[in-house]
Amino acid sequence: AVHQALAWTVLIAVAYYVSARGVLELIPFDKHSALLWPSSGIALAALLVLGPRMLPAVFVACGALGWSMGEPVERVVAAAAVNTLYGGVSWWLLARRAYFNMRLGRVQDAIGFLLAGVGATVLIK
Repeated sequence: AVHQALAWTVLIAVAYYVSARGVLELIPFDKHSALLWPSSGIALAALLVLGPRMLPAVFVACGALGWSMGEPVERVVAAAAVNTLYGGVSWWLLARRAYFNMRLGRVQDAIGFLLAGVGATVLIK
């Protein structure tokens, strides 16, 4: 079980990093690049399917991304913490506070999914 959890953590961290790095290669980082950030979706999906034990994967991947871009350590840690918090709050809103079905079979599930991501951003900023 520990090996499986570690494998999932590594897989999620790599997927987050690769998708974020890919976006940054396509779109120079500015306020508009946040509009296309598949890493947030990967993080939220991982949290919804595998639970909050995937939060360290988000933190490590975001930190690795900032570090690979030459950012100062304090900025890397802050960005990783905030992005991890976004994912954690979105997961909490959906998994613990909303009557959310991950199959997105109902309109309210799809709307809840969208609002949780937006809601986490608004609550944290």
